[in-house]
Amino acid sequence: MTKPTRSRSMSYYVALVVAYVLISFFIPLSRATREAYNLDLTQAHVIAFVTVVPLFGIWFVAFYAYGLLERYSMTIHKTHEGLAFKKLTKGVTVLAWGLVVQAFASLLLNGIADQIQSFHGAAVIIQNYIALAFPLIAFPAIATGTRHLLADKHNYASLPASRVLLVLFALIGAIYSYLVLHLRAGNDGSAFYLPTFFLLSTLIVPYLFAWFSGLVAAYDIHVYARITQGVLYKRSLGFLSAGLIVLIVASILLQYLNSLFQTAAGGVSLSAVVFIDYGLLLGVAAGYGLMIRGVNGLLRIEEI
Repeated sequence: MTKPTRSRSMSYYVALVVAYVLISFFIPLSRATREAYNLDLTQAHVIAFVTVVPLFGIWFVAFYAYGLLERYSMTIHKTHEGLAFKKLTKGVTVLAWGLVVQAFASLLLNGIADQIQSFHGAAVIIQNYIALAFPLIAFPAIATGTRHLLADKHNYASLPASRVLLVLFALIGAIYSYLVLHLRAGNDGSAFYLPTFFLLSTLIVPYLFAWFSGLVAAYDIHVYARITQGVLYKRSLGFLSAGLIVLIVASILLQYLNSLFQTAAGGVSLSAVVFIDYGLLLGVAAGYGLMIRGVNGLLRIEEI
């Protein structure tokens, strides 16, 4: 009963990769980007192909991870933890599909904007809101699931740990808000194509809410792993918690860099952009890899 779930996620993955490759042949890298980095059409195609190969690897790990989580949540669906892992699985599934949807949206919207110059601002706005939608749905869902794991536990959050979490969130929020507003002011508001009020209320605040939900979720599952019984169970939940933390950090850094490169195209060397992108892709892969290791351990425990 568990095998069809994993096969379905992998079937989606194969279909999406084929679709992306086929579409990319008809939509070249945008003219504005080529001009910013002095690329001809052939160079742009080569760079686009090299860049997208690791992206397919990230999709594979992400889809494999949520497939495993579906298998595990199906295995324990009649237990106390069943509902919690079902919600957690939904959140991770949304994150995995978010990677794909953002890539397709970027490909299509930039292709349209390359042909219709007046559409560029709309393309930027749409991509920003698509990028926001997935963590805004996924991280609160994951937090609901992890909180359910601790529903019958009391006094599990120590005061020092809670303060550290709040300080970390405040620091993240302050840096991100400054970065976004500073970049917007430095580029006459053209970076995000939104007035300050809408930028604050519909992008910055929702992102901070999503990230805080994610940090709370990672902390909760870390606490649950610490107080639960069984060495193997603790270890597997520890890997799952570490994977969530890495994914959250990668999400924050990706948005930071999205804000930066959105306003500095041509001012940052192409090699630096590619190097940083590859580093973050490896970070995302590591997060999903840790989650896979954790869920595999949980599945082995259920088979004993």
